[in-house]
Amino acid sequence: MPSGGLHIDWSVDIADERGGPLDVDREDLLELLGNLLDNACKWARGQVRCRLTLAGECLEVRVEDDGPGAPAAQAAGGGGADSITGRGVRLDEAVGGHGLGLAIVSEIVAAHRGRLRFYAAPQLGGFGVEVIIPLGAGPLAAHADEGPGQ
Repeated sequence: MPSGGLHIDWSVDIADERGGPLDVDREDLLELLGNLLDNACKWARGQVRCRLTLAGECLEVRVEDDGPGAPAAQAAGGGGADSITGRGVRLDEAVGGHGLGLAIVSEIVAAHRGRLRFYAAPQLGGFGVEVIIPLGAGPLAAHADEGPGQ
């Protein structure tokens, strides 16, 4: 890894066993992944790990970094004003951003009847986010019958 660079480790295992494309709304998935990766890259010292897997009827997304992590009380805050998922909450004012990324992730997960969990990344030592979304349960599958460009 070059000095001062950021290494992103990708693992994608989301092929639908039925042989077709994964039944998700492109925009919702891009918004979810974009916010999680932006947050991880912002805080990472040098490494980010992103894993997408299909487990039964659920899409599992895990993003971890080797940054400083988050205080347990804020990570477990449940989305309130003092939680890291609260709109405008920033753990460090010196780091750029508006404090909206994890709030948006939380709203997307809730809209899909999914689960959002924060944890200390065991191998990297920083912050970890796990998102589990049941496929076909909400807006991620809302546009499944539309073709490209519709």
